[in-house]
Amino acid sequence: MRTIVFDLDNTLYDEWLFLREAFLKVSEYLSKKFGRRTEEVFQLLVTIYESHDRTFPIFDELLARLGAPREEIGKVLELYYSSGEDVKPYEDAEEVLEQLSRKYELLLLTEGRPELQRKKLRSLGIERFFREIVIIDERFGKVHRKPSPLPFLHLLNGRRASETAYVADNPFKDFIAPNRLGILTVRVLRGIYAKYPNDAVLYEMRPKVTVKSLRELLDLL
Repeated sequence: MRTIVFDLDNTLYDEWLFLREAFLKVSEYLSKKFGRRTEEVFQLLVTIYESHDRTFPIFDELLARLGAPREEIGKVLELYYSSGEDVKPYEDAEEVLEQLSRKYELLLLTEGRPELQRKKLRSLGIERFFREIVIIDERFGKVHRKPSPLPFLHLLNGRRASETAYVADNPFKDFIAPNRLGILTVRVLRGIYAKYPNDAVLYEMRPKVTVKSLRELLDLL
């Protein structure tokens, strides 16, 4: 193995830290404007989020349930995307990245609004470990978010798939493209998708290896 590609959200930090910060900002704003308790709005938002997949327009649903005008969506999204300053890496992330960077070439592949992902990276303080950081939305556009193979083909340019590992967390979209390309796929069983077993998805979507912590990578790779 020569190259290790890391996902960001839920792989190197707990995304719930970001969501809790963002949801609280939104809840405080809407509760003051529409005469609701902050805790009530926050719990409603969490319920909506947990009841749908990541593509569902949760804030549109929240506004509808609160009886708030659709025009509030701009301010709500502004508050959401202004978050990301309170995230911290998993307790073993920096130690493991430091050790792996001495032996392997480390790359980072993430998706989402570019300015938000960069803010998260600054808050996490882990940029220094990576030879290249690719934000899919910025480089290729949203249409090529995972499971698109294009970002992985880009990272494989000049590298052998058989000498590359990909470490991520989401069995619903993270592993199918690298599996097809012959990359070793490793799932870290952490974050908001940890409750889903590998057999919740089709065989070709499953990781080749599953670990419970980043430290296990030190013995695996």
